[in-house]
Amino acid sequence: LVLATMAFVQQVWLWYLLYLSLGAVASAYDIVVYGTSASGVAAAIVAARMNQSVLIVGPELQLGGMVSGGLGATDRGFNTSYIGGLSREFFKRACDGTGKLSSNPCFEFPPSYASAAFDAMIEPLSDRISVMLNATVMAVSRSGNRISTITVANVYTNQTTSLQGMGYIDSSYEGDLMALAGIPFTIGREASSVYNESLAGRIATDLWPNSNFKWPVSALDINGTLRPEVVWDSGEPLGAGDAKVQAYNFRLCWTQNTNNQRPFVQPRGYNESEFALLGRYLELDPKPVLSEYVIINKLPKDKTDINNNGPFSTDYIGKSWAYPNASYWQRARIVQDHQRYTESLIWYLSHGSKVPGSIKAQMATWGWCADEFVATQGFPPQIYVREARRMRSEFVFTQHDRLTQRNKTDSIGLGDYNMDAHHVERIAVNHSDGSVIARNEGCISGYRDDNIKFPFEIPYRVLVPPASRASNLLVSAAVSASHIGYSCLRLEAQYMIMGQAAAVATVHALQSNRTVQDIDIAQLQATLKEQNSILSPQDA
Repeated sequence: LVLATMAFVQQVWLWYLLYLSLGAVASAYDIVVYGTSASGVAAAIVAARMNQSVLIVGPELQLGGMVSGGLGATDRGFNTSYIGGLSREFFKRACDGTGKLSSNPCFEFPPSYASAAFDAMIEPLSDRISVMLNATVMAVSRSGNRISTITVANVYTNQTTSLQGMGYIDSSYEGDLMALAGIPFTIGREASSVYNESLAGRIATDLWPNSNFKWPVSALDINGTLRPEVVWDSGEPLGAGDAKVQAYNFRLCWTQNTNNQRPFVQPRGYNESEFALLGRYLELDPKPVLSEYVIINKLPKDKTDINNNGPFSTDYIGKSWAYPNASYWQRARIVQDHQRYTESLIWYLSHGSKVPGSIKAQMATWGWCADEFVATQGFPPQIYVREARRMRSEFVFTQHDRLTQRNKTDSIGLGDYNMDAHHVERIAVNHSDGSVIARNEGCISGYRDDNIKFPFEIPYRVLVPPASRASNLLVSAAVSASHIGYSCLRLEAQYMIMGQAAAVATVHALQSNRTVQDIDIAQLQATLKEQNSILSPQDA
């Protein structure tokens, strides 16, 4: 009996090892949402409210993407009445940290308030929404043009799990599920000739002057060697396209409240020489103040959303280019390098030998918020992926759709922001006096014309992949747009609007046994309006 029992236990153990090696068996849901961004959370909530079983899965540490990851000073456009649906509901729940609905939306909030708002919307749906964090998509299985299952791997253990959905939504900033499903995509900047966009490709003008050097600063040190964080100009003509990606950063939550402070510390590997260009610029600054080098957005509870400002700030210019098409583990190293750079910049502004005393004195009053991002010692866990892959489908949203072709018969919501893309590269260029100076290139955030003040309608088509590639997948973040078009769609309020539309469309497709390309647009729009979405300026 003992030997038989031991044999049985040994057999069970072998079965378990085989299970681990092969991965967990498929878990089935009505809808699988890949990507835990605010767009993904919105999609999951809306689908669950429509009585679907939903899994939201992604490699991130928490739900909400940048909205709960430090971006508390919301980019909300010219008129907040154009933000409707679940997006508006979120902002009404982000006012006091309880997640309760307020009568008016709040667009400045600390990260914990955002998490509380998402939790408050998810909790009543806990029987229909499942969450799987720390899991990156590895493979896609399909039957014809339909995705049947996806395989994800735990980023810590490599344990794989097969997930089955009737419908899929890719809400990741990176478009990872989309790419593995064989959907065409692009990375970087189109040439201006591709879609006849005046702002496309390499640009010369400084549309946001505060983002560039206000006076000439040599790109070379005294030995004639390039200073760190500068590259030689490629010499490509203006308007030329490239595969380069606008800069990423972290949105930082600081406080001057000494009762809730975690001190800044010198990061491992800190090297002051990395900031030689910034040091030289600071030496030339006649009136140096901290707010010229970082944007200090004030939030409730004596907290902040610190963002990039000036020519040399929290944007790690030129270091995002490899990120979009990298593996999860390659990206982890890129993110780690961005964190090292950010922490080093903070330490440099606090202690650097070339930093004026006025800025050091201001930095001495700040520290990390002790009660935000506790698990990561105050540093935000979410890098700001401003742009990565962009789907390439039958319809591509461009500069013209923002400025002059603003009305759409398949509108799913409104956008109301200017075109906003940060710098792509910091280059060494020849100055008129014969010297070699540093210049940032790529920012279009300051663009203005008479059309920019008007809202634009977001078409359903930006979410829809080619029918031949995937008939049960929608993309709600890495949508079909040019670099310039994407720059006014990549706002978190609009991500949530597109996530809501993707959920409704997926439910309609499942209920009517249609593909996502063939749903009834009028029915989609009617349901969105029932859910308080704003589809045209006249509805606001």
